Amino acid sequence: MSDIRNDSEENDGEMEEHDDEEVYDDEANEQIILELKEIVKISPKDYESRMKLIGALRRSGELEAVREQRECISALFAMPPNFWLEWIEDEKSAESDKDRIKCLFERALRDFHSPEVYLEYVQWSCGISLEFAREKMEEAVVKIGLRADYASLIWNIYLDFEKMILNSMTGAENEKHRKLVESLYERLLHVPHLGLQESWNEYKAFTEGKESDQIRKTFESSAKRMADISEFEERLRDATEDNEKLSILMEYIAFEMQTNDPARIQMIFERALCTVATSPNSDLWLQYCNWLDASLKLPQVSIDVYARSVRHAPCSALWQQYFTALERSNASPEEIDAKWPVARNTITTQEEGFSLYRTYIYLLRRRVAKQDSDNYTTVLEKFEEGAAFLAEKFGSHWDSPKAQYRKNHALFLYTLAKQPEKALKIWNDILASGNGHFAAAWIEAANLERFFGNINNARKLLYRAINSASDHPYAVFDTLIQFEREVGTIEELDKALEKVNAQANRISLRPQKNKTEKSSKKRKRENDDDVEVKKKKENIEEKEQKLITNKDEFVNGTTKTMINIQQEREMINVDKKRVDGDGFVVPQLPIQLSKPKTVSNQDVGLEGTSKEGSTEQRHTVFVSNLDFKLSTERLEQIFPNAKEVRLVYRGMSKLHKGFGYVDFLTESEAREALKMDRTQIDGRPMYVSEYKPHEKGRSAEFRYNTGLERNKIFVNNIHYDATEEQLKEIFSAFGAVRDIRIVTHKSGKSKGCAYIEYENDDDAANAVKAGEDLILLERKLSVAISNPPKRKEQVQRLSLSTISSSHQRNKIDLVPRTLARTAKVAKSAGNDSSSSNGSGVPVKNMSNEQFRSFLK
Repeated sequence: MSDIRNDSEENDGEMEEHDDEEVYDDEANEQIILELKEIVKISPKDYESRMKLIGALRRSGELEAVREQRECISALFAMPPNFWLEWIEDEKSAESDKDRIKCLFERALRDFHSPEVYLEYVQWSCGISLEFAREKMEEAVVKIGLRADYASLIWNIYLDFEKMILNSMTGAENEKHRKLVESLYERLLHVPHLGLQESWNEYKAFTEGKESDQIRKTFESSAKRMADISEFEERLRDATEDNEKLSILMEYIAFEMQTNDPARIQMIFERALCTVATSPNSDLWLQYCNWLDASLKLPQVSIDVYARSVRHAPCSALWQQYFTALERSNASPEEIDAKWPVARNTITTQEEGFSLYRTYIYLLRRRVAKQDSDNYTTVLEKFEEGAAFLAEKFGSHWDSPKAQYRKNHALFLYTLAKQPEKALKIWNDILASGNGHFAAAWIEAANLERFFGNINNARKLLYRAINSASDHPYAVFDTLIQFEREVGTIEELDKALEKVNAQANRISLRPQKNKTEKSSKKRKRENDDDVEVKKKKENIEEKEQKLITNKDEFVNGTTKTMINIQQEREMINVDKKRVDGDGFVVPQLPIQLSKPKTVSNQDVGLEGTSKEGSTEQRHTVFVSNLDFKLSTERLEQIFPNAKEVRLVYRGMSKLHKGFGYVDFLTESEAREALKMDRTQIDGRPMYVSEYKPHEKGRSAEFRYNTGLERNKIFVNNIHYDATEEQLKEIFSAFGAVRDIRIVTHKSGKSKGCAYIEYENDDDAANAVKAGEDLILLERKLSVAISNPPKRKEQVQRLSLSTISSSHQRNKIDLVPRTLARTAKVAKSAGNDSSSSNGSGVPVKNMSNEQFRSFLK
């Protein structure tokens, strides 16, 4: 008895301990619920937090609270199939009414055409009614019955259902229903699927060997088709990761598009979307929607897919196409306008903001034009809203670098709204915010003001442009003169000519200093060598004196001067004429100048002294493509660890040359600075590279491989607004992406092409195979293995010959003409195959006496 009691006490202790753990878990779970509720209250679109909250509420058994949270998240996002199946299972366990469960099934299938959800739905529908079950089974075979992996399963459920009904019938009804079942077999055998042979055997068993010849041909055709797609199905069966499956499915899509069967193409797109249900892929949705718009051209189908896409993978590009699809389908203005606030919240970059606002603004313009109205108030309000929204979100450079949004706004004010005063105000803002040095911007503004505004305002713009445009000033000069010819008086034309000529003179005087220096280095060769030597000595003394008196100029431009002085000294110190024993001048070889030691800007100190002798070690990076007005202080902010920032200036000008050098104390700091390469600084990419000085005349080493790289692809026809993230999202479907480099102009604008490097060659090959069907931002991409064409050697030889010929006239042949002619004759004779004169007699060497005879 005591043993029994002890056992009972031990069990009671264990139960109490277990109860304590449950209480502790419940308390912890309640705390988690409270914290997560606060998070989702602040951030309603926090997907991860809301899903965690649903899990915590589900553990606590709060069905109503779980249902509320599920309703919230499913209203915001397209949810994956497992979310809906879990919800449906909970509702079944709670014995909810059938209408609620039916509604959940329908909502799940609107998000994704999931085979798992359809299988659950058709089985559940059998408990409702025969007609309802048949309706849902028919819907299932239409939506997923073409899938090779699920066709056999879903069709067999349908066939078993109809066979069960057939067995309960007799007489004429039985015969009629038998034909229905046979037609289902025919439809099944028309679909290439994994269980095709088994389906054929079942059909033969059902017909008891009386199979139709037509159905046999259908089966044979499907078998051939199955052989073509079996490779894809086997690879999909073996794949384990979603990215791997998506890569295979992209190839599958490309293959199906070649057949041009709309039903199968739509099926394979839906299959791919189910694969990425838990990881949104906007590029896949874009490709699907583009195909619907271009090929299927069924507005309602497109609208339904767009509605699903912006809930699953919302992005600016999808919303743009969604708005145009709604407009094509004649959707009501109220329906379209209701979606705008949601669409605007997807803007993440200034380019996306510009594109999305542009799409919606001109949609509103077409709406007003369709109503035969000239009241563009709503359009102008949207222009102003966009400017304020984008400026607040992206700062002062929201419309950089081309100010296209404001230009569109101003053009609309000029042309349709008839408000030139507001338009001119916008143009003044454009010209004052980074575009004032572009001649094209001033000319565009003046032309718009001339034709849609006020002539005098246009004239003022052109006069301002004369002093401001620095890239192509003569284009502004021509425009102003032509403007006054066309609309001005003779006095106004004279005034314009005077202004233009004065400005042109100022421009022409700017490089005079450099021209004077160059002209002082060119001296005419004198016949008397002594006079030439004397002049050169005087010239050298003059240059040395100039270097001593102008220390600042020495810092910025001494390299070339010092080299020239050294060369001239060497020419002076050449041995005087040497005469042989017979009194003849010995011809000398051309003067070989010793290679001067290069003194670069990097090695010249601030006071003009070389730092070569310094024992301090430097770790330097080279920065280039900088704005000419970028200050040293700004670079010091960009590189806070820099010891010294040295910009290379234009002589005595306040503007630097757009490049310089940044010194660091340690190599690690310099390596860290290299990571700033291509960082956008004031709208331009700043290039940061290792400092590797090279001799003058040699080009710097190219940073990238110029040969064949099988693990790297070259992508062309990329939209200029495409980002590296968008490219990575679409091309990571084919394998692990190591690096992406969008090729840009020095202004930072994309050239429309990029290089994408994969971890291995196979991934790159897969990307090339699927390249013909890849679409990004409404552009069809061109993909090829990276193999840049080699520069033609002819171009190099041409450049070398040009350099050589430019120095040819400066070489002096020190051989007398008579001897030169004799030497040519001897040379031509020596090149003859017989190595003799014309008669075959060997040519004898000439003596000094014979040479003297030529000079008499």
